[in-house]
Amino acid sequence: MLRPVALVVLLAGLACGPKDPPPDPPDESGAPAAPADPVKHAANLIARGDAVGAEKVIDDALTKSPDDAELWFSKGVAQKEQGRDDDAVASWNTALENKPGFVPALSGLGALALEAGDFAAAEARFDAALQTDPEFVPAHYNLAIARLRQGKVEQARAALEAAHRIDPEDVDVLIELSRILAGAGETQPAIALAKRAAEQAPKDAMARTTYGWMLAQAGDHAAAATEFEAAVALAPEDDEARLGRARAWVRTGKVKEAAAEFEALAGKVPEAAQIWADWGAALAKLGDFETAVAKLDEALKLEPGLVAAHVRKVAALSQSGQCKAAKQANRVLSRSEASAKAKAAGDAAVKACKG
Repeated sequence: MLRPVALVVLLAGLACGPKDPPPDPPDESGAPAAPADPVKHAANLIARGDAVGAEKVIDDALTKSPDDAELWFSKGVAQKEQGRDDDAVASWNTALENKPGFVPALSGLGALALEAGDFAAAEARFDAALQTDPEFVPAHYNLAIARLRQGKVEQARAALEAAHRIDPEDVDVLIELSRILAGAGETQPAIALAKRAAEQAPKDAMARTTYGWMLAQAGDHAAAATEFEAAVALAPEDDEARLGRARAWVRTGKVKEAAAEFEALAGKVPEAAQIWADWGAALAKLGDFETAVAKLDEALKLEPGLVAAHVRKVAALSQSGQCKAAKQANRVLSRSEASAKAKAAGDAAVKACKG
């Protein structure tokens, strides 16, 4: 789950600053007049959902200043908000023709390349933006996303670390950097970053979910459940938060609630083999071994190489006294490419079989 920078945020940043002119006085009707700066006016209109009106404001300004790169960038944002990506690309390229190296236009083109899945092109655009402005945190962040999508994890980490040095409190950077550190096995630094993100943005579901995963990885399942529960309260349809909550519930004794959550998630994302495996494991804990094995078989139908499902199936069959079936399932596991640890778990489950 990654969050590229919003273009309307770039536009708002372009249109504000300490040198802004004072707002225009109200008109004769008493209504607030539009800002004198057309870029700011367009940003305000886009923020209110009027991208068509924003484009008209910019077009009027362009008749007087046809070479203004900021106006062309603003026009592109308005076009992007209307779903006219090709027009936005043309506007941003015009901005670059008038002002080579113009960071907002490069970032806009990079963001569109990210959306289109052209990650190499996105990387090139954000690299170019940073050549002009090495302190521009959104470009570092989006550069990291482009690199992650290409499997360049270490280079993505470098981009995020650069962004973190510039702005240690940027929540999106904290979230993604913590996830990379966790993937590298650097659990405590990952937890520290995720905790800071959750503290900085307590109403950000992604921040709370990320912190929850870090706590779960460290084995603090009660604290993880608290974070996941907060995330679900903020974003009830967030499947990642709901999955984390269900797994934490299993570890904290709320197995029946977890099984119901896994069932709901399997209905919503029926192609997710891991959810079926989690559901089966929860049912086995509740003693419903027949249904548990059926769910684990569904997981293996979707993903035959899912080691967790194989191990859990052997355990469920053993616990229910179906030793012949457990041994057969364990033979399948032993012939797979599972780790030595997983195979040892299967052997241990079969040895404990009492049937």
